[in-house]
Amino acid sequence: MNNSHYQIGQCVLDCQTQSLSRNGEVYKLSAKVFELLRLFLNSDEYVVSREEAIKQIWLGNEGVGQRGFTNAIWTLRKAFKELGEDKDDVFITLPKVGYQLNLVVAGVDEKKQVKPLYIYLSVAIFLCVLFFSFFLVNNDNPKITSAPATIKHICLLYTSPSPRD
Repeated sequence: MNNSHYQIGQCVLDCQTQSLSRNGEVYKLSAKVFELLRLFLNSDEYVVSREEAIKQIWLGNEGVGQRGFTNAIWTLRKAFKELGEDKDDVFITLPKVGYQLNLVVAGVDEKKQVKPLYIYLSVAIFLCVLFFSFFLVNNDNPKITSAPATIKHICLLYTSPSPRD
C-alpha cells in the first residue's frame, strides 16, 4: 500500500505528519516507530519478524535493533490504546515468527478526505453575494440607484410612512 492516509481499526495514520489520530486526538509517532508501522502495512498479512524489522529499519544493527524493535512495539500498543482502540491484541505475538497487526486496514481515499479549495471558495463567494443582495434589498435608504425599478419601488413602499400616521 502506498497511500498517505490509512484507516487502521478506528484510527487514521497520516504518513505526512507521521501521526495516528482518532476523533480529533493525535498521537505523534517517532520516525522508527512510524517506519515499523509502515512495515506492518506493507507486509503480507501484516506480519513482521524481528529480524526483518532490524534489517530494514535499524539497517542490520542487532544491538540497537533488538531493543528498538521491542520499544517500538510497546509504543505502538500504547498509542492505539491511548487513542481508544479497545482491542487488547492490536499486535498478536506469533511465536517463532514475529508480530501481526490485528486490526482492519484500509487506504483512505484522498478525494473523500480533503475537499478541494474551489468548493470552499465557491461557497464563500455565494454567501457574500447572498449577504450583499439581502443588504441592498433591505436597506432603509430609499435612494437606491443601482437596483432595478421594481426593487426600488418595493423598497420605497416599505420605507415610506403609512398614510395613517
